[in-house]
Amino acid sequence: MEEGYQVMVDMEPFHNTGPMGALLTAFTQYPGYDVLLIGCDYPFLTAADLYSFLPACKEKASAAFYNANEDIYEPLLAYYQHNSMKELSEAYSKGHYSLQRFLRNTYATKFDPQNKRSMIGVNTKEGFLEASGTINYRKDENFAG
Repeated sequence: MEEGYQVMVDMEPFHNTGPMGALLTAFTQYPGYDVLLIGCDYPFLTAADLYSFLPACKEKASAAFYNANEDIYEPLLAYYQHNSMKELSEAYSKGHYSLQRFLRNTYATKFDPQNKRSMIGVNTKEGFLEASGTINYRKDENFAG
């Protein structure tokens, strides 16, 4: 991590529970705020993909990119309203740490992105090398950073 980035470490009760712990930490540290959870390993995700996702976020308490071919939600490309904290906490207390399961059980809005590559996660060195050879590194004028 480069210097200057703010880092949020999972709170003690949520250690070693994956993305569920990160989400519960965010809701606890920022009560009343909704969370747009974006994994760091989606190199083909663009600002345009996120802008097209916004309307889906208004439909239900949670929404996520949805891969219809595999019949799965992408829990790390998802929006969670703060009022879902109670259901997330209940699932957590029962040992259910899967955000995929949570999204299914709550019938989260399924967002089918036009750009299917946006859901490709890169988790290996080989995948990184392959992806980095295909990405156009121009700065997106619609996105700060």
